Amino acid sequence: MRYLLPEFIGMFCLVFFSGLANIVFEHNSEGGPSSLVMGLVLLLFSVFSGELSRGYFNPCFTLVDCLWKNITVGATAGYLTAQLIAAFFASALLASALPYQMISGASQLELGWRRLSPNTDLFAVFSIEVVGSLLLFIGYQYFKDYKSFENQGLGPVYYGLLLAALSMASYSISGGVFNLGMVLGGIVFNATLEKKLVGLFVGNFVGALLGKLLYIQILGPKKEVNENKTLNMLLNR
Repeated sequence: MRYLLPEFIGMFCLVFFSGLANIVFEHNSEGGPSSLVMGLVLLLFSVFSGELSRGYFNPCFTLVDCLWKNITVGATAGYLTAQLIAAFFASALLASALPYQMISGASQLELGWRRLSPNTDLFAVFSIEVVGSLLLFIGYQYFKDYKSFENQGLGPVYYGLLLAALSMASYSISGGVFNLGMVLGGIVFNATLEKKLVGLFVGNFVGALLGKLLYIQILGPKKEVNENKTLNMLLNR
């Protein structure tokens, strides 16, 4: 259970500091500060998690790894619990304890993700979320595959910069999050629920799943393809 603490702290910081950046800079930027904060937090905790945690900080990534039986169902439940509690706690702290109206003059919170534009349709949100989550999961997989080596290289740096770049590019369309935990916290404490959010939920998981399939087909060891029953079932259909 030693993975719970780094996963909780990493997820909390990801939601809290990106939400804080949104509150402070929302009216003077196009997502740049929030995107950079998310990338920096992800980079730091990807390094600091070490061997204690697998460094998911994303519920959908956890679920995809569980499908590939890289972690047990019990460990999956532990990761998901830590991630969701951290996301809700960070969102609650921003919503209830932070005087956001005094800081930015905003009448509404932007907790970790931007409210979706009325001009954005469901398909656009879903498409952006799928592509972004696919690329981000490939970045995570690369980081994870090399994190156990003594010279882990620039894996965490690439992973953090990739999140920052994807978030900045998609901020005005889908909110630039690619993280189900952050979306859930924003929905609960923003009291926001709209049909287009389905694109964020489904797109994040579908993108992560496609990213896993693409990674192990192109870059992963061949034995992982041959031994994985889930992948064989999908490919043989």
